[in-house]
Amino acid sequence: MPENIDMDSGNNEAMTLVTGAAGHIGCEVRRLLTEARWQTLAVDLNQDKTQGVRACDLRLKSQISALFQGHSVRAVIHLAGILPSAFQSDPLRSGRKPHRLFGATASVTAAGVQRFIFASSMSVYGSLHAQRRVTEDDAVGPDEVYGAVKRAVELIGRASRKGDV
Repeated sequence: MPENIDMDSGNNEAMTLVTGAAGHIGCEVRRLLTEARWQTLAVDLNQDKTQGVRACDLRLKSQISALFQGHSVRAVIHLAGILPSAFQSDPLRSGRKPHRLFGATASVTAAGVQRFIFASSMSVYGSLHAQRRVTEDDAVGPDEVYGAVKRAVELIGRASRKGDV
């Protein structure tokens, strides 16, 4: 969970934005945040009113900006992404703008976001460590295009955090 963020149950204004909120991991993250009584703004490409997930296309800068203009977002948990199967069916189209939320750094910074958590993919490690559990300390070594693109997005995220993008 993000540290040093005042997001107790009494603060109805500060929210955690969860992208990819309708996915498997997104649902679990939302459940944990709800149990902790954190306010969340859940978005995914497709709306799911039954789960409180709003539609938002993160490929559109205008929709990203609208999120931050309409809500007090203090943390972002960015889980949205292109699944490997969709990527493989059209890698050029899928790989064009995978880092759009990083590109909206001005919106994120202006909104006062204090923590940005980006979930990448185990694909960045390739098959080097297939026989054991992988940790963040392991060396990356993508051995296919999807993993390489995910690794590139990680590097873009690091650069944007440092202001190099």
